Amino acid sequence: FDALLTERPADIHNFNTHPFLIKKYRTSLHYSGTLIRRLHYPTRRLKAPNSLLAMAPFAQSGLSLKTSDISGIQRGGTLLDQLKYSGPEVDSVAKWWKVSPLRDTNASVEAFLRLAPLHRILLLSTHAASNSDDGKLGWLALSAGNGQFVKIYAHEIYGLELPADLVVLSACETGIGQTVRGEGVISFARAFFVAGALGVAPTLWSVEDESTKDVTTSFFKLLNDGKIKKDAALHQAKRDFIDANPLKNHPYFWAGMTMIGNTTPLQP
Repeated sequence: FDALLTERPADIHNFNTHPFLIKKYRTSLHYSGTLIRRLHYPTRRLKAPNSLLAMAPFAQSGLSLKTSDISGIQRGGTLLDQLKYSGPEVDSVAKWWKVSPLRDTNASVEAFLRLAPLHRILLLSTHAASNSDDGKLGWLALSAGNGQFVKIYAHEIYGLELPADLVVLSACETGIGQTVRGEGVISFARAFFVAGALGVAPTLWSVEDESTKDVTTSFFKLLNDGKIKKDAALHQAKRDFIDANPLKNHPYFWAGMTMIGNTTPLQP
């Protein structure tokens, strides 16, 4: 919605002149009216004891998919590239919340499953992919050690208990997936709501690493004072990016992340 035009641009070739909707309004999304009530007026909700869990498994290098044959011998698989800016992203955000990020081999699926239920805020800066045929098979990559990664699938998130106030999925295509009539989009973001998260900030396409880092870090910096609403913080982070990057003001660079669900301010 942020990239919709409110009128015809004066110069269609100059994105600086485009009257994008974001210049007039801020937006947030919900999957249904029923979900609005549950997310904004939660009852009997456990509070996680810790603030932020930030993970970046591809900060230093690319990783290959962990696979094995019937004998259990590990074989090389698909290679996913290093995300050069994911390390600085989690480092900056973790510094504001006074925690230590988990990078590379420490950003493992075991660490995620053990620690995610204990944190109010989750930031996952990694690779991911949607599945338009079966949304439950959308996946996100975490470290398996030894230069390898494993995929954690959306359906594996459903069974977790995550009392998170905010989950930021700084990875490709985490907000899209299978469109089901009467249900909407079945995506990785939707899985986190099923698991108990109140608000999720996913992406709508294959986002660019550096610009996503810039928007995400600005988003968290604004949230850190505990006064600004989540949708307002993301809106301002995008506006700041547009103003600071005249050569990257095409929506591809700044409009990919969106805010879904509860938008109340975070408590650091």
